Amino acid sequence: MLSKFGILQNCNHCFCLTCIRQWRTTEGGAGAMQKSCPVCRTPSEFIVPSDHWIETHEEKKKFIENFKKVFKSKPCRFFSQGEGFCLDGTECPYLHALPDGTEVEGNDYDYY
Repeated sequence: MLSKFGILQNCNHCFCLTCIRQWRTTEGGAGAMQKSCPVCRTPSEFIVPSDHWIETHEEKKKFIENFKKVFKSKPCRFFSQGEGFCLDGTECPYLHALPDGTEVEGNDYDYY
């Protein structure tokens, strides 16, 4: 099933997934403003796709924790095992690991 909603991790607003992705990638945007909720302007580093509307804070918290857990095991295509560059740095929900499997985390920006 295709995801219909875009959940932001730091506020209670939900959006049409296509709409929020388009809003965040609009050229000429205000940088950090695009990485915030269009309604309340609360910063939100990533969008969590969902096939259902999330009502409660507790449901949203569990949903985002599961999202992070699943995606933290998938390699970041931009980091590319230390050969690339991920603009999201420590905010990236994907795995940043070197070819030997060593995870790059925290403030170790030598690889970003």
